[in-house]
Amino acid sequence: MIFLFVCIIFTVGAKTSFAAFEYHLLESIPGFYAEGSVLTDFPALILAIYKFGIWTVGIAGLFMLVIGGVMYAGSAGNTSVVASAKNIIADALVGIVTAMGAYLFLYVINPDLTKINIDFMDQVPLEAEDESVSGSVSTNLVSVDGHMVDISFKEALDDIKRNPAYSTVMKPVVVSGLRTEKKQIELIRENCGSYPSNGPCTPPTCLLRDGPSSCPHTTGRAVDIWAFTPDGRKQAISQKECTQNLAACRQNRYQAALIQAMRERGFCVLDSEPWHFEKPRMSSSCN
Repeated sequence: MIFLFVCIIFTVGAKTSFAAFEYHLLESIPGFYAEGSVLTDFPALILAIYKFGIWTVGIAGLFMLVIGGVMYAGSAGNTSVVASAKNIIADALVGIVTAMGAYLFLYVINPDLTKINIDFMDQVPLEAEDESVSGSVSTNLVSVDGHMVDISFKEALDDIKRNPAYSTVMKPVVVSGLRTEKKQIELIRENCGSYPSNGPCTPPTCLLRDGPSSCPHTTGRAVDIWAFTPDGRKQAISQKECTQNLAACRQNRYQAALIQAMRERGFCVLDSEPWHFEKPRMSSSCN
């Protein structure tokens, strides 16, 4: 524990801020991150330090085994040196077996016990997704970025891409459109435990109670869109970062520009998912 604490103190730079979720390494972590790397995932940093610690134990143990072996081979019958060499070899073996054995023991019981899951971010509770909505299935679907969506989305996105006020700032990319009933049922079973669902769902999920018109994505009139850099090479902010800090997500200059552009064209955006757009409004928290 002391080793991990010291490593964290010396590897996280002055700009460290759990709220900002940004870390500047003052020292490298061999095999994982170079000096000066900027990390946005604190649990990944802790996991890297943990794995580096395991490696260190193994390397140090092997080094002591070599020293003990050299001492034993060069003892020339000196019983005192032989005893010291045996003690060094025994201690090294005990250290290696203990470290590796503890990991293996936990892994055999449950592999999840060897995974580090730490998050110092303030968790933002997601607003409940409506269990059912009143919508209508689109009869005019077109393909955008490989996803079927209502034609109104294509027209809006084409207009945004032609507008220099937005095209020079970001590029909108559709990542999810029309969802089949089969896919929605699979999602319900995954999040709610069964279909039809009789209990709470985590995360809250539309239950498809009255056919495809009762869930936003199965109508084709709800689409997930992310803002990418203008060249289209990089997503401006990840979904993980977005859900951990919705305020920061909405203030991200790229995603904020997308939200503004879509709202100007009559679309609403879900409060709990700043990448989910609808037209017409179906979800109660779509504004």
